[in-house]
Amino acid sequence: NGIDSQVFKPADGKRKREIRKELQLDNKCFVITMVARLDPIKDHSTAIRALERVAIHYPEVRLVLVGDGPLRENVVREIVSRGLVGLVLLCGEQKNIVPYYQCADCFLLTSISEGTPLAVLEAMACGLPVVATECGDLEQIVEPGKTGYLAPVGDDAMLAHYLLQLALSPERRRRMGMAARLACQRKYNWSNTVAKYAEIYDSALRETDDEYHARSFSLFC
Repeated sequence: NGIDSQVFKPADGKRKREIRKELQLDNKCFVITMVARLDPIKDHSTAIRALERVAIHYPEVRLVLVGDGPLRENVVREIVSRGLVGLVLLCGEQKNIVPYYQCADCFLLTSISEGTPLAVLEAMACGLPVVATECGDLEQIVEPGKTGYLAPVGDDAMLAHYLLQLALSPERRRRMGMAARLACQRKYNWSNTVAKYAEIYDSALRETDDEYHARSFSLFC
């Protein structure tokens, strides 16, 4: 997977304030964005429980959920039952998700299973530190303590601990966000991705060509 870092990039302070105003998010809030379909595999319940824990110590926290899916009613029900209605913004499916990264202070992903999640790469390209679960390729993407933090699947207490650390330290967020963007540009930039795909196609074509000549020679003999 690769990311166009000219599209997915941090917003300046003015643009960030404008986006927050449009979403009715106070500039003083610690904003967590999670971009994921509302599906069991993304485990939004853990995200909501982690938010609840953070809110006890940092009431100005907000969780922005981008995505839709079969568990929407379940997610709404849990938000209501935990008294978090004012702390969660359900945005549904969005064609342009860049502003939802740009308004945030960090990115959260609580999946129980993953491959190489594009949402994490997009968030990193937008200069966000990542708090995620240890699954799939996330252990290769996120460098704990440098570009984000990783917690065991389903561990809302550990996720909340890391989120709170970021909420309480703007400087840490800034430093880790910069490192995340640089890591994404270096390893997952779009040019490298295109070049790697080209190598795969070239290799496949060479193998096909070799097989064709081998068959032709066999028939001739």
